[in-house]
Amino acid sequence: MSHTHQADLPKRRLLRLLPCLFGSLVCAGVAGAAEPQASAQAQHTAAAPKAYRVVNLLPGGYNSYSTFNAKDQIAIGFEDETEASSAYFYDGRTLRFIGNLGGFQTYVNGVNDAGEVAGRSIIANGVYHAFKWSRQGGIRDLGTLDGTGVSQEGGNEPINNRGQIVGFSSTQSGQNQAFLWSRSGGMRNLGGLPGNESGVSIANAINDAGMVVGYAYAADGIMHPFIWTPWSGMTDIGTLGGVQAYAVAISDDGLVAGNARIPDFRNHIFVWTRRGGLRDLGTLGAAESYVYAKPMSPNGNVVGSIRSAEEVDRAVLWTRTRGLVELGTLGGSYSVAIGVNNKTQVVGTATATEFGIPSGFIWTARDGMIDLNTRLRNPPPGLVVYQGLVISENGVILAYSNVGLVLLKPDRGGSWPHAAGPITAPDMVEVGAPFDASVSFADADTAARHNVTWSWGDGSGDQQVNPREGKGVGHADGSHRYTAPGIYTVSAKVGDRSGQGPTVSRTVVVYERATGTAGGSGWFESPSGANRKDLGQPGRAYFSVFAAPATGAKASAAKAMLRFRVGTLNFRSENIKLVSAQQARAQFEGSGKINGEGDYLFRLTTTAGSTAGQGQPDRIGLKIWRIDPLTGKEVVSYDNDGTGKGSPVPATQGRIVLQ
Repeated sequence: MSHTHQADLPKRRLLRLLPCLFGSLVCAGVAGAAEPQASAQAQHTAAAPKAYRVVNLLPGGYNSYSTFNAKDQIAIGFEDETEASSAYFYDGRTLRFIGNLGGFQTYVNGVNDAGEVAGRSIIANGVYHAFKWSRQGGIRDLGTLDGTGVSQEGGNEPINNRGQIVGFSSTQSGQNQAFLWSRSGGMRNLGGLPGNESGVSIANAINDAGMVVGYAYAADGIMHPFIWTPWSGMTDIGTLGGVQAYAVAISDDGLVAGNARIPDFRNHIFVWTRRGGLRDLGTLGAAESYVYAKPMSPNGNVVGSIRSAEEVDRAVLWTRTRGLVELGTLGGSYSVAIGVNNKTQVVGTATATEFGIPSGFIWTARDGMIDLNTRLRNPPPGLVVYQGLVISENGVILAYSNVGLVLLKPDRGGSWPHAAGPITAPDMVEVGAPFDASVSFADADTAARHNVTWSWGDGSGDQQVNPREGKGVGHADGSHRYTAPGIYTVSAKVGDRSGQGPTVSRTVVVYERATGTAGGSGWFESPSGANRKDLGQPGRAYFSVFAAPATGAKASAAKAMLRFRVGTLNFRSENIKLVSAQQARAQFEGSGKINGEGDYLFRLTTTAGSTAGQGQPDRIGLKIWRIDPLTGKEVVSYDNDGTGKGSPVPATQGRIVLQ
């Protein structure tokens, strides 16, 4: 059975509960007794920092990430222009390459306070194995339950401070089942739910007490959330009466949070405790409620969104003292809460106007919702923060921006590295025409001097230029002529006197004037519910497409391709063809992979904005799906056109040109 990670979960660091050795009755009392203490902690809040410094981490897209540990360290999965997924560990100062198990795809989802990372990597025979990495020990293959198949780490917070790792693995019975790995015991099969012990089970997260949560299929064929403990084994914690439910996160003291489909198929957030059982958090009058990528702090604060019947999200926070509350927006129509810490500092994304570009935010009970872009100190020109993803207990934020992943560190004085802004350049250029690009940067050290190295992505060699700079701000231009059509990644490295510094990148589509050729690049706002990988979380979606005649005098040697990225979903086509072009509307079809795996089909529909009036943007419709080999039914991973009307979403920036 294939498995897509459902969500991700923060580290839990405050309470150090020991495994219970005295039976389930005593353990139930321990979990219940911890709840009042956690409630008191949830009352603590803090003001938002007055200013943040920007630290470039990785350009382009990301496909996985952990939360911060107690030392503000984090693990990140990154996909480069060669479509290889690499993993990195940020130690608080520099990025360290994690490596792989022999293949070209590596993902990470957890890190503990000792700097040990849990992830998965393709081995030499092409299947995934879960691994553990540390700076001292390197990368270690955890193996599988059946000795020959696959294994993956849990999708949320799969490693605790004791070095235990959870996930799922193939078994000799042919089903994937949850595992618990430890240094002393190796990989242990956690089995299935009572009554279906050999059924599918997936472990998502583990706390320091060794409590494991995830989901499994019950005897009735319905997905149920479970909690597993060393003293009571796997326990079905029930559903809200609907078709499925799964546990996403667990706090230090055993509070569980997740998503459940109620009988009318709408999604509701739930929490569970051993004392109080399963509790529906409701929707505050909206149609649905969801938790997303990093929904819980170590002490049990939960964030997510409520969704209206019109599929517009609004950020929410749940604490044991306040219950479920709406956090508002930055003035626009929607907001989504993605990460939270013990101080109830919340990060996410929100719009400032009705149809505006989303901005990353921080919310606190004292200050309300604040646009992170208004709190950046000496940012590089042009940088825009779109999403806050996770926040540490010290207030450090991992954010997504128009230069890729960045850290926002509260400015408390001291020295800071220089930061690079986005590359400014056209989305498309004709073969042989000059392609002009520029990049800006900022440095708190006004006396520092820098150099910029351009790489054009076509094997033509690097171009180094001396920027114009003064008063802590610099700017460098570059120009290039492409000799062949295709999709290229342009990058600029902004180095200091020693050559060290951040790299930023962007995509350019190079086209030629030939009948049947199409090319385009840009981005649009992905609507709520479109991205099924990230639980329908909205966000900025980037596309690049190039299609050329396959035969004839104008046949192109360039590889036709669709690149599409939203959240942790990275799609790359293996083939693409233009199947219809009528006046201002075109449709492309093909196949490809998501995050380097699977066999997916796609249909891309574009409509010229001129059909809606002068100055209107092009519109983009995209559906990505696979065919389930057992049922023969479609399993949709992305669809921003659920109505089937075609090209429903305006491209906020960019276009697709047909020749």
